[in-house]
Amino acid sequence: MGKIAPAVEVSHLYYKYSTSDNWTLQDINLRVAKGDFFGIIGPSGGGKSTLLTLLRGFYQEIGGEIKGKIKVFGKDVSKVTIGKLGQKIGIVFQNPALQLHQLRVIDEVASAPMYQGIPYEECLKRASNLVDKFLGREFYDLSPNELSAGQQQKVALAASLSLNADILLLDEPFSFLDETADKEFISLLNKLHQEGKTIIIATHDIGQIADIATSLAVIDNGKIILKGKPNTVLYSEKLSKILPPPLFVQFAQKLKLKDRPLSWKDLLLKVNMTETKSNNLFLNTKIKLSLQNVSFSYPKTNKGVKNINFDIQTGKIMGIIGANGSGKTTLAKIILGLIKPDKGTLLLDKKDITKLPTEKRARYIGYATQDPLDMFFESNIWDEVAAGPRFLDLSNPETRAEKILKKLNLWQYKDKHPDSVSGGEKSKLGIADILVNNTNIILLDEPEFGLDLKSWEKVTDILKNLKDQGKTIIVITQDLEAAFFLCDEIAVLKNGRILKTCPSVNMFKDEVLLKEAGLPVLPFHSLLKNIPSDITLSKQDLLELARKK
Repeated sequence: MGKIAPAVEVSHLYYKYSTSDNWTLQDINLRVAKGDFFGIIGPSGGGKSTLLTLLRGFYQEIGGEIKGKIKVFGKDVSKVTIGKLGQKIGIVFQNPALQLHQLRVIDEVASAPMYQGIPYEECLKRASNLVDKFLGREFYDLSPNELSAGQQQKVALAASLSLNADILLLDEPFSFLDETADKEFISLLNKLHQEGKTIIIATHDIGQIADIATSLAVIDNGKIILKGKPNTVLYSEKLSKILPPPLFVQFAQKLKLKDRPLSWKDLLLKVNMTETKSNNLFLNTKIKLSLQNVSFSYPKTNKGVKNINFDIQTGKIMGIIGANGSGKTTLAKIILGLIKPDKGTLLLDKKDITKLPTEKRARYIGYATQDPLDMFFESNIWDEVAAGPRFLDLSNPETRAEKILKKLNLWQYKDKHPDSVSGGEKSKLGIADILVNNTNIILLDEPEFGLDLKSWEKVTDILKNLKDQGKTIIVITQDLEAAFFLCDEIAVLKNGRILKTCPSVNMFKDEVLLKEAGLPVLPFHSLLKNIPSDITLSKQDLLELARKK
């Protein structure tokens, strides 16, 4: 019997873009066996997305210079057409909107197998099964453009799975999904893996795949730094020098556990908590922004937000959470003035701003969109960040831009076009665009999108520092763990309505409320029972409270 070829084999791969003098990938060597669940992890800008794009065979499409070999089931990718390769290997890109081109969801999911010449009846059967599983029959005739970003991600995932390829490449697939959808998708990937599919996934959400991945590779600055089994890679000192490991790994290291758990479930069997005291978080607070009986409905779908009432405190970080399609982004657009409410009032420092134009609100409220590409219009990054201060007629716009770019470790890209940097760097650039304007209120729509844990911690440090300076911060997020550690107070939405607004710890203690909102409990939910509701905890605080039973 002949030797079985690996699903993917990469030998001495080098690659650089046509716009760069430096190699984006350097001497990459990987071997992925058929049926592996292979995770590619590493900092933003390290080369993960580029590697996946090349594995799919898109070298001609992106141009640049390439050396080395990529083989899929023993065949040289450079000698196989894109269409032929698509029968063996499918891909889902980081931004799902870029992949969606049909007028209806059902047609979008059916289109990929149709392009491969599969009979229409079979294409429709596959599409129906996948849309039913991910979204529901009511989505068949909707346009992908009408959907939330999280729903678009589900459509892109379904479309890729409709090809029934042997290998599935996924670039940050959890970016636009709420945590319930995360769990559903992880379960689906696990099932596909058990059925024999080869999964190769690039992700910042290391903890999501730790206990189902068969192998991990760490890529940094275009080089493979480390590869091996998850329990070796995640507990390696090499990884900790590049990226903070998942929080459950940090707990296990602090507790000096020998069996190296790969999930919160395994870890929590060994962890208990001591009681801590209240810090009277909400004494002597002042209302900065108030929404009173605010409602808005989109004409076609009648969806939107209904009777929104909540106050945002001065010098606090307010989180807005909810399942995909719950109304989070719509609420943000109302606060910014991009959407005028059908009824209700917005008060800023007790002054009615309901009819205040967007361009005037921009002096008081800074905004980073869910997709940073929506914000960029200058030809280089320095000018991009300086554009806001120029528009608002602030002093020394270039100096302001330089300072914030250095703070976010983006200064080395100052002369590059915003579109030329990685997804994580684009996200940081979007945040730079609002921090540079020094507004009193900062609103961020899923700021964690595209960021590795190290970059995200840098952003949270900046946000907490701004909070200490008296800034008011609103964070819309799908990442419940990020919300827990960052936010003082949380508002949870469902179907356009606020179910409850309360301190962060109190919110995440309430298992019944989270279930009603369609959200899962935090993986360390059992640790919160002895923590008062009116305090905030850092990761280090929680680590210090951990001990063996």
